[in-house]
Amino acid sequence: MDGVYPKVSAIEAERLLARADADILVVGHTHIPLEILVSGGRAIVSPGALLRHPAHPMAEGALLYDPESQQFVPAPSAGGGTFGMLELPAGRFTVHRAEDGTLVDITRGR
Repeated sequence: MDGVYPKVSAIEAERLLARADADILVVGHTHIPLEILVSGGRAIVSPGALLRHPAHPMAEGALLYDPESQQFVPAPSAGGGTFGMLELPAGRFTVHRAEDGTLVDITRGR
């Protein structure tokens, strides 16, 4: 439950992938859409947060605290949040707004 944040060290990213015995590790908990590229074409990705029920969205402009950067980052927008798509075997990862499927900019690490 510690979360994976965009500035995870290369050593920690390697450790997480090894622990999961995975080339691509899909994580959650932080609600931050992200892709962290690791050596050898491996990656750690997060789809953001789909957990927001459209009847109870976070207020426009709401922020979530990122303990790693010690800053607040944009929360999922009204409309139900975001979802990720991982295309295999290519490993292409994209994040889309749940409300209408539009592509969302994601934080990229490494």
